[in-house]
Amino acid sequence: MTLYQHIQELRAELWNCNDAEEIRQIEAELKIAEMQQAALDETFSAWLEDPG
Repeated sequence: MTLYQHIQELRAELWNCNDAEEIRQIEAELKIAEMQQAALDETFSAWLEDPG
């Protein structure tokens, strides 16, 4: 599973969740995954912009 797929799955779980504790856990995991994706996106963008 890709990180993107993982994020989408967490979002879907969050949308369908009714338990407050589980919502907090999913939100925490989603935040970490989104930060990881942002770091990968930033690295990839820097790589694309590097002329050398």
